[in-house]
Amino acid sequence: MSGPTAPRAGAGGRDPRRRGADDGDHGGALPARAVGDLLSRVLGPRALAKKRRSVEAAREAWVAAAGTELSGHTRVASLRSGILMIEVDSPPLCHRLAAFEKETLLLRLKERLLTATVTELRFRLGAFAGE
Repeated sequence: MSGPTAPRAGAGGRDPRRRGADDGDHGGALPARAVGDLLSRVLGPRALAKKRRSVEAAREAWVAAAGTELSGHTRVASLRSGILMIEVDSPPLCHRLAAFEKETLLLRLKERLLTATVTELRFRLGAFAGE
């Protein structure tokens, strides 16, 4: 196409009407990566430290609540939104804990926790050597 209606190529041979990441123009908004970097710098260290303390407190409380024998076959995998995920090293034990001992263990755990809030226990099979 030629004539007055044909777009002219700008620097580098591209259409000057086309905007995007290749020309650095973000329409006044910061790129998502920069915002994510900023948030992790501002909120990250504090939030991560608090989460680590909560998980560590839950681990210690779990060992005390579960006892030596059970804690040798289980480990705390995560703590999210009040749900403590426990990994168990055998299917029969995982079933026993989930079906028959969950409520008792949760009560024992809550008695020992001062900082972290656990509202539910969930058990899943996990491949690990007892810690």
